[in-house]
This record gives sequence, structure tokens and C-alpha cells, in this order.
Amino acid sequence: MGAGDCFDDTFLKQNLIAGKTTKAQVEKLCGSPTSSRSGSSPLYQYDSTKTGLQGMLGTFGSTISSVIPGVGGSLETAEKATDITSSRKNLTVYFYNANGTVSGYNLNK
Repeated sequence: MGAGDCFDDTFLKQNLIAGKTTKAQVEKLCGSPTSSRSGSSPLYQYDSTKTGLQGMLGTFGSTISSVIPGVGGSLETAEKATDITSSRKNLTVYFYNANGTVSGYNLNK
């Protein structure tokens, strides 16, 4: 079980249960959100290109190419090989319930 599972419909249906699953449980299942919003309409957003191996590759590539000039090109090639943009998925988890549990989610492929 890892962040990649959170972009799978079957996994989400089994683990994100409206009125039951808490924010802490979502973070345990999916990791820290890519972004979040609090207030009257709280939500967590996850971007498949910024989690797991693909996210690490993008972050590593940006960091290493700024430290070692010329390395970025080979990392860009590796990033293209993983086909990040064509496999991009976004998950939004809503916490509109008064008790702060999941009220629903939306997975865009």
C-alpha cells in the first residue's frame, strides 16, 4: 500500500468511506497531500506526478540540475521515459462532514 494506490478506483472505494475515514487515515493511506484547503470547504488534493517515484524523479531532477549543470538533460530524458504527463491523475478528497471525516472524493484520470 502506498501513494500510488490512491489513484486506483478499487482501492479508493474500499478505503475512503464517507462519514468514517478521517484526515489522519487519508494521510496514512495516501501520504501528505500535494495541496490542501481548510475552512468551510476543506479538501486534500493529490497529483500523481508529485507523489511516489514520479514525484521524486521530478523533484530530484530540479534539485540536481541546479547543483550540477548539465545533469538535468539526462534526468529530463528519464522523466519522459516514465511518461509522467500522459499518466497524470488527480485525486480530490472532500471533508465537508461536521466531524471532519471524508464526505466524498473525485478521481480525474
